[in-house]
Amino acid sequence: MATTDNMCEVQRPLAEFAWTLKVKYGLTFGLTQEQFMSQYDAQEVQLSSVFENIFVAVRGALGKPVTRVSADGYDFSNRGDMKTGVLQKDGDRRRFVIKSVSNKLGTIYFVGWNWITEKPCFFAIPSGLYEQYEYKTIKKKVKGKWKTHTEKVRNPLSETYHPRCGYKILVNPKTGERTGGYYNLSCAYESFEDMAAQD
Repeated sequence: MATTDNMCEVQRPLAEFAWTLKVKYGLTFGLTQEQFMSQYDAQEVQLSSVFENIFVAVRGALGKPVTRVSADGYDFSNRGDMKTGVLQKDGDRRRFVIKSVSNKLGTIYFVGWNWITEKPCFFAIPSGLYEQYEYKTIKKKVKGKWKTHTEKVRNPLSETYHPRCGYKILVNPKTGERTGGYYNLSCAYESFEDMAAQD
């Protein structure tokens, strides 16, 4: 749900894109586009929930069925989680910022609106790409004496988590096209369907 009138306006193109997918997959439930957009404008529609329903329908059509679940760490039975957003400005940079992911257990599915290219962007970011480290006090015997020191060690649970700071995915500030970087090269997809097919 867009929490402010400004965010509602900024995400409006994403809501319009969601409507085209709802029509394509027969998820209009008797609503017209005007009625749907009116509900969106009144903030009665939560975009991430709309995309979650579309995701379930697309996965079913692809022969990879999932169900929506109500859990803290994920939205779908495959442990994936849906996020939506809009390209953000940060000084000279333009980037997608995907927040609140550190407690998510599976793939993050992200649908973002690129206002420079006026197109949606799709990312499927699996968990375990980001290794988390912690500092532990270690006792070692050095030349017959026990010494204590702090060592940076990999958190064994990091394979199932995403970074606390979230993801920041850069695009070219002038053209809006994807730049280099791991997420742009390995986790970006051309369509909602391509993104939804990822586990």
